[in-house]
Amino acid sequence: MMMKNFIVYKVRYLTMILATKYSEVWDLITGLTRKINKDTDKALEQIGLSYFEFKVMCALEEEGKVPMSRIAEKYMLTKAGLTSIIDRLEEKELVRRVRSESDRRVIYVELTEKGRERLMESRKIFLNVLSSFLSKLSEDEIRELERLFSKLFS
Repeated sequence: MMMKNFIVYKVRYLTMILATKYSEVWDLITGLTRKINKDTDKALEQIGLSYFEFKVMCALEEEGKVPMSRIAEKYMLTKAGLTSIIDRLEEKELVRRVRSESDRRVIYVELTEKGRERLMESRKIFLNVLSSFLSKLSEDEIRELERLFSKLFS
């Protein structure tokens, strides 16, 4: 009985250590993501964009004219949250809404010419923020980081 209790205790202890290690790694990953998002948001303020407005514009450039529901799904945004972002972008004349001719319930969103220009400008800002983080790593460390993240995503 004494040995069984010892083994149970040891398993719980090792599980706790492992969970703590995973938690520390998770905290580092999410902390870095928050820091990059915050720094990007702050840098994009100079051209009147938020980080999420930038991400939505990137999605529109990648996919072209796209239903709002697909953007909301891609970035895990609520419909209300996305509507708010699209409203702001439309106010700035960076995107336009277009109703589907085949199904009037479907609303597409697309970048305007002004939106494409602003996106090019904002990409430069984003790359500056990103390089401020990644410049701390060597080329080998960057490749290793890429390899590790690719492994986690597979």
